[in-house]
Amino acid sequence: MARIPYAPQENPGADHPMNLFRMLAHSKPVSKGFAKLGTALLSECKLDSKLREMAILRVGLRARAAYEVGKHLEIGRLVGLSEAQLEALHPGADQETLGETGRAVLALADELFTQVRASDETLEGVRRHLGDQETVELVVTIGYYGMVCRVLETLGVDIEK
Repeated sequence: MARIPYAPQENPGADHPMNLFRMLAHSKPVSKGFAKLGTALLSECKLDSKLREMAILRVGLRARAAYEVGKHLEIGRLVGLSEAQLEALHPGADQETLGETGRAVLALADELFTQVRASDETLEGVRRHLGDQETVELVVTIGYYGMVCRVLETLGVDIEK
């Protein structure tokens, strides 16, 4: 249950079908910036969509953010992640189906979830598989979705029915 009420209907964006955006509609500048960066990460970046969704789902699972995980399980399937790969994203699961690149992405997501700075070894593990642009996009994606999970969980955003 939402811990603060959703934005009043007169606020721009308060009529959005997703409760996350209805909550963010309390602040027009936050809502606008949030949507702009989210759109860029989901549709304008060079980072492979499967790797992006692996990172987002790992962060959501680590954060125990049901709203985030539910939304991105759908997206993960749409971009071609198999059920075995989706299962492998759970902490403690066998990650063999993710391949070396996928495992490097999860290692980075795990470190950035618990720390501000990834180790040199973990960052280099990602860079062995991704170019600098994709590495930057991955770091920003992990950070952004960590923030999304904190917003969802702290404000108690309800999953749409």
